[in-house]
Amino acid sequence: MGIGFVLLIWSLVGAILAGIGALVFGGAATFFTRGAEQGRRRRVILAVALFPFACLIWAGAVFVFQAVINEAVLHRDAGIGDTWTCPLPDGYALLMVDVSDQGVVYNPKTQTASNGVTDQDDALDGVRALQLAGPYILGGQDR
Repeated sequence: MGIGFVLLIWSLVGAILAGIGALVFGGAATFFTRGAEQGRRRRVILAVALFPFACLIWAGAVFVFQAVINEAVLHRDAGIGDTWTCPLPDGYALLMVDVSDQGVVYNPKTQTASNGVTDQDDALDGVRALQLAGPYILGGQDR
């Protein structure tokens, strides 16, 4: 429900902004094509007014494409919602909830909780800095 709500809000905001852009661009095209041939002028105004909506559709397609690639191929989150996960080398993963400046490094294979990460020896919370160096995961923790 959360991700669907975020997508709905962004779609509405994008449609409103595209509508405003269509009015502004259409008005500008009407002003600048005053002396042009009527049939050609109408096509230019229509194309210019539809351009913001074409940009909105293109941005939506790019978002869907990157989300599918991130989820299916790279096994990462699409970048929206309350939680973000990212696989790390040697089977570990990084989990961030609500903020992206602090997270949890954990081993998904040893986690038994289906809706979160439990506190175990191979799960470190409060991770603020992270560096991958070969097989090693180096980081800084905030307590």
